[in-house]
Amino acid sequence: MNTRPFLSFVMVLCVGGQTWLSTPLWGAEIAPVFSPCCVDVAPKKAPPVRALFDMDDGRKKVLPSERTDDSLLSKPLLLSAAWTVGMGALAYWSKDRADRAYRSYMSSANTQSQVRYYDRAQRFDRLAGASLIGMEFGIVLTSYLAFFRR
Repeated sequence: MNTRPFLSFVMVLCVGGQTWLSTPLWGAEIAPVFSPCCVDVAPKKAPPVRALFDMDDGRKKVLPSERTDDSLLSKPLLLSAAWTVGMGALAYWSKDRADRAYRSYMSSANTQSQVRYYDRAQRFDRLAGASLIGMEFGIVLTSYLAFFRR
C-alpha cells in the first residue's frame, strides 16, 4: 500500500489547519478565517464554547493539586503492600512445605506415615491457596490505594 498520498493529505491538514483556526481549540469559538479576497462570515464577538460540564459561568477552573510524596507513602498503602508481600511469602513457604510433605508421602512405605504426610501436604496446600487469595486481595487493594484513591 502506498502511504505517500495519505501522508501528504495529513500534512496539508495539519499545516493548513493552523491558518484557518483563529483561536485556540479549547474554550473559544472555532471560526474559519478566509483569505482577504473572500468575505469574512464569522461573527466578530462569538460567545465562548464551553463543555456541558463546565457550568461555572466563565470563572477559571482550578485543577486539584497533584498528589504529594507523603500521600503516595500513606499508612494504608504501606500496610496493604506489606500484606501483599507477606501473603506472597507465606504462599511460597507453604507451597514448598506441601511439596516436601507430598514427596515424603510418595516415598514412604508405612501406612501411618503416608496418612500423616498426606494430611500435612493437604494442610499446607490449603494454606498456600488461601494465602494466594490473600495476596491477590492485597494486589487489588494496593493498586486501588496507589492509583485510584484521591
